[in-house]
Amino acid sequence: MIAFAAFTWVHIPKCAGNSISHALSGLPGVRRAILAHVPWTAAEQPNAPVLAFVRSPWDYYSSLYNHLRLEPLFASRGFNGDFATAVKAAIAQHASMSQQLEFLAGWNAPPAGGLTLLRVEDGVERQLNRYLFEHDMPPISITARLNARPHNPPQWTHELISAVQAADGDVLDAFDYPLEPT
Repeated sequence: MIAFAAFTWVHIPKCAGNSISHALSGLPGVRRAILAHVPWTAAEQPNAPVLAFVRSPWDYYSSLYNHLRLEPLFASRGFNGDFATAVKAAIAQHASMSQQLEFLAGWNAPPAGGLTLLRVEDGVERQLNRYLFEHDMPPISITARLNARPHNPPQWTHELISAVQAADGDVLDAFDYPLEPT
């Protein structure tokens, strides 16, 4: 979360957050910066608009899986590297994309200043600079923080597709994402 006088940006995990955090934290006027995944509440800045990026649930789970697969901490806790297990565990542990949005405490009841959710797939830097311009702030440049770790393509079964549709159907509908992985 990075708070400015004009707005508060909230980092939803696996939604380009590290790149955005690094770009925004260099802007003048930062009131508060917590560069970690923390719940946001309206008490942080009750009248400020809130900005966050969302990601297709299909890409979210793929990214989450590849993150977990290569993270030693998760391996030491018994994560076996199986895609189906990772998706089911994320949903069971309240880490679906819908649940990530709920942690904004504004998904169903927007903050007083308004809530803007933008799609990662529509271009993070372009959308963020438009938002900054609308709030009289200077533009940023995002250096992609691509890591060189290999990514395994996910194996989507009918069971997993149904589980994601059940857990994240509201996100698929609200943001016009496809009902099945592409």
